[in-house]
Amino acid sequence: MPTKRWRPWTCSVRDFLERYRRAVEAKNIDEVAALYVSFSERQRAALRGYLASANDLTVELDDIVIRRRTRTSPSPSPAAIASPTPRAAARALEVRLN
Repeated sequence: MPTKRWRPWTCSVRDFLERYRRAVEAKNIDEVAALYVSFSERQRAALRGYLASANDLTVELDDIVIRRRTRTSPSPSPAAIASPTPRAAARALEVRLN
């Protein structure tokens, strides 16, 4: 939830993450791929293999921190950045799933 001031961009990011969560949980590879700028056939094959072996898959997103980055903010660590970058992870935002 946004803190004291409502921030509409946080809703967009949360909507994106919820869409991603539902797509993975439903094992919908096309929907997951649609959320990325680029999603290669190799990535599809790897995800297809993982999802085929995942029984009763439940995806939970918890402890989500969303904040605007300023020019003086440090860049997120490589572990905090998914590759390739999902469309919703704009340069102006930093999203961390702890």
